[in-house]
Amino acid sequence: MTRLAFLLALPLALSACGDAEAPVDPDIQDPDAIETEGENVEMDEAAPAELDLSGTWTITRFNGSSNLSTFPITVTFADDQMQLRSDCIDYAYALNRQGNVIAPEQVMAQACPNGLSPAEQQLDSAMPQFNVIVARGEQALNFSGPGGNLLLGREGG
Repeated sequence: MTRLAFLLALPLALSACGDAEAPVDPDIQDPDAIETEGENVEMDEAAPAELDLSGTWTITRFNGSSNLSTFPITVTFADDQMQLRSDCIDYAYALNRQGNVIAPEQVMAQACPNGLSPAEQQLDSAMPQFNVIVARGEQALNFSGPGGNLLLGREGG
């Protein structure tokens, strides 16, 4: 009989505990605070400043080599465009930049009639594959991506 009384009293005892307030666990996030898709949630930290690409840059290394072309190749940036020029080439790219992430897309290409050097050909095919710009101090930039690494030095710097 005591066993039956205990079994009958157990659900009553458990339901009484259900009304008590549960302890706060700091590891459990408030469901109302979870970001839902499509909502704009302000970030506590400011986004890193976009790199200043103004001015003229010279390609100093491409995939570890400094022997790219017979002529120095300069790079200028303006209005989301990037232009590569030497005495033999003139390439323009839409930069498609979002912060320090880039997606160069060629919009114009002109070259000498005698053709491109092997390094210029490699650079031409690698350029659309670069996807990140990283500052190396104030006087150098590094483009990187599946196409390799391109190091630019600020002219006059």
